[in-house]
Amino acid sequence: MSATSTQKEAGVMAYLLIIWKWRMYVALFFAAGTIFSAIGTFFMTDIYRASAVITPAAGRETGGGEMSMVAQQLGGISGITFPASRPSSEIIGLLNSNILREKVIETHNLLPLLFSDNWDAEMKGWKQVPDNGLTGRIKRLFIASPAEAYGGSNRGPSLWDGLRELDNIVKVSASAKDNTIAIYAEHRDPAFASRVIEILLSTLNLHMSGEAKRVAQTNKRYLVEQLGAANDPFIRQKIYNLIAQQIEVYMMSEVKENFAFKVIDPPRVPDRRVRPGKARIVEAGAALSLLAGVLAALVLEFASLLMASQKAAAGDGATSELAVDEETGSD
Repeated sequence: MSATSTQKEAGVMAYLLIIWKWRMYVALFFAAGTIFSAIGTFFMTDIYRASAVITPAAGRETGGGEMSMVAQQLGGISGITFPASRPSSEIIGLLNSNILREKVIETHNLLPLLFSDNWDAEMKGWKQVPDNGLTGRIKRLFIASPAEAYGGSNRGPSLWDGLRELDNIVKVSASAKDNTIAIYAEHRDPAFASRVIEILLSTLNLHMSGEAKRVAQTNKRYLVEQLGAANDPFIRQKIYNLIAQQIEVYMMSEVKENFAFKVIDPPRVPDRRVRPGKARIVEAGAALSLLAGVLAALVLEFASLLMASQKAAAGDGATSELAVDEETGSD
């Protein structure tokens, strides 16, 4: 065995002996940190995540393109807005848009549910939140969520507060490989998280079908006007085909179900929380407290050695003075 490895082993053994010497302090730090971490997890709010997976309806990708080709054969007809396709990007844009989320909040009156802590269910109104005075200022200073510090005696949170809160709850992601869109909602109430996704999907379907009907009606009126001005039988036949397609789009949008997208995995009420990870928090607290205990043991050992050296130095000084006094007395 080399001298270097022997020195390393001796150094490690010295540290282990120091930790063993102050083991009571190390154990005290470890126990206190673990217990406080475990107690702290009981005060943490459990968050649940509901999810749903959808995919654009089959055939929506190509409908607009085919009609555009027909229009090109006619030499181009201005004033017609062809039915838009329903790719994932459009659906994601609508899911993240404020216009759709405003409909979700206003149609289903979600503000009392989004801010349930501020809603008085018995009085059917918002709780009193003072604007002026020391109490109101302290509340606004320490309220964590900006949406809760809305101010006003009892006017409640605004629509913008609801949009910000909904943005914190709902997340949207897409998979280009599978052509699917996943919608997630996280909330302390698992049933509310699932309900938010259901409302969002139903509102999305109604919005897209309504927009398709509006565009189809507008196009049909314009095509009927162009039909009266067209004299070429070939062009008239093409316009008839376009009108028939607009009528088909309108009829399909009336069905609504699976018109713009298909729900692959509907939202369900989650039975397990996604966070906080209480076991990991306790494990991290135990590890950090153990590390703190070891550091405290090293500090205590250093302090004890420093005090011992100071006492030894003081003792040596007193001994030397006594020796000098004895020599002086003998003389």
